[in-house]
Amino acid sequence: LQGRLSYYLKLTFCTIYLLSVPILLTSFLLYWRVCVTAAYDVFAICEYIGVFLNIAYHGCAFYDIRYKAIFSVRLVEAAQFSENYSRRIM
Repeated sequence: LQGRLSYYLKLTFCTIYLLSVPILLTSFLLYWRVCVTAAYDVFAICEYIGVFLNIAYHGCAFYDIRYKAIFSVRLVEAAQFSENYSRRIM
């Protein structure tokens, strides 16, 4: 279930991103070549949408590893070295 949700979310985010790229490029070219002021606002909004979609896409990793990885913290005690071993290190 989690893998399927992750797949559909990634597919949605990727589709929206791919649909926003032509709008982004067109608005940038309109601003850069023709100096349409409103085109820069559209370009900026598309950039923010692209950043959000990138973060959301990579955030789906939570669903990918949610029940597959075990994180544990354990106490590691200091190692006991022999006298000869400590002289070789120095």
